[in-house]
Order: sequence, then structure tokens, then C-alpha cells
Amino acid sequence: VPSPVGAEETALIASKYILDLKPTIKNGQIFYTIDGYNPDETAELYTKPVTVNIPKGEFRIIKTVQISPSGRRSSINKIIVKNPDLKSAVAVKPTKKGLKFNYYTGTFQQVQDLELAKPVTSGIFEGAISSEKWKTKLERYIGLKFDGYIFIPETGNYTFSTLSDDGSKLFIDNELIVDNDGIHWLNEAYGAVKLEKGFHKFNISYFDQVGGTTLNCFIQQEGKEKQEISASQLYYE
Repeated sequence: VPSPVGAEETALIASKYILDLKPTIKNGQIFYTIDGYNPDETAELYTKPVTVNIPKGEFRIIKTVQISPSGRRSSINKIIVKNPDLKSAVAVKPTKKGLKFNYYTGTFQQVQDLELAKPVTSGIFEGAISSEKWKTKLERYIGLKFDGYIFIPETGNYTFSTLSDDGSKLFIDNELIVDNDGIHWLNEAYGAVKLEKGFHKFNISYFDQVGGTTLNCFIQQEGKEKQEISASQLYYE
């Protein structure tokens, strides 16, 4: 069963969000939650656009599912709406292009497992963030940590995402923005943040077991096109 129109996964900044959905199957029913719980037939039945208010400093996780008359259901889609304070740029102004990296091998179940592991190699990575350099047929049980700074060209609202197989997490100024953790097939997860122009601390952790060994990272400024985070935005000191 396909997902409803208007339920595409994303994350954004807003104080008010209007959930406006349309069924994609005949006589399909749409159920939703705004507290992060997975919806089923006992959740709220969607009948008309719903206004969700987000107080300052809070967030709402909206989840939707479409169920056919026979009981078949779509995947559960997630929309994260945050109303955060502006994150100020850091005082440092690094000039070295790239990110510091640590490379690990081992059987990891979640990103946090990397904290207990010892790096096999460390160095400086230049280029768009990717696991491609470490993708081999012989070695799939790997972990990576990237640390440095990202340059934000304009103050505004930004959506970040990681596309990974298996787990990944993205932090900005030590706050978890994108949580794509765990063992899973290729999946894209989203997070949103309000950033001041300038440099911000930037960290990504990733692991893979046997599988696709894929990691890509994206940024989208509100009102502009989504794009891969470019090497020109990444620095270290």
C-alpha cells in the first residue's frame, strides 16, 4: 500500500504545521499520531487538515499510516517539526579543508558501540562525506567517525539528512540532529536546526555490518534545493 500524498518523510522548523493528506487508494483510511508513537487503527483517523502547534523550544513527531479495507497497510512515515532557538556560530574560524576521521573494524550494533572501540586508522578526509573509500568486498564490519566544522553561509532554517546502510548519527554543536541509528537497509532520516551564519561543530558517526556500506549526507536551506554537503563547507583545526 503506498503512503498518503503529503506524508513524505522530512524535518522542518515551524511554530505551526498543517497536516494535509490525501489517500492514494480507494476507500483507504489514514491514521496519525503527533506524539511519536506508531499509528494503527486505534490512532486518530484523518478526515480533514490538522493544525499542529509547536511551542518554542519543543518539537512534534508526526507519524502517518494508510490502511486498505482489506487491512493491508503502508509503511509508517515520519515528519519532525521543531521550533528551536537559533544556534550561534562558534568563535573559531578554521582554515584547513576537510574533516578528521577515525576508522574502526568490528561487529557494531549501534553508533554508540564505536565509543568502546579503538580506531584502526585516523587521518584527514577531504571530499563529500561518504563511506565509498572504505567499501570493500572483504571488509564490511566497519565504523567511521568524522569530526570538524561546517560553514553555514546564511542564517536560517536547515534540514539535514543521512542516507545510510547501516546506522548513522549527525550532530551539530554537540546536539543530535539526525538519528538514523541501528541495523537497517538503506534508509534516509531527517533533522532540522536553526543556524547562525558562520562555523558550527559538525560530527557524524556511522557503522556497517554485512550489506550496502553506504553513507551520504545532505543539507537543505529552507526555500532552496536539497544538496549533498559539499567538501567546500567542511573544515577542521
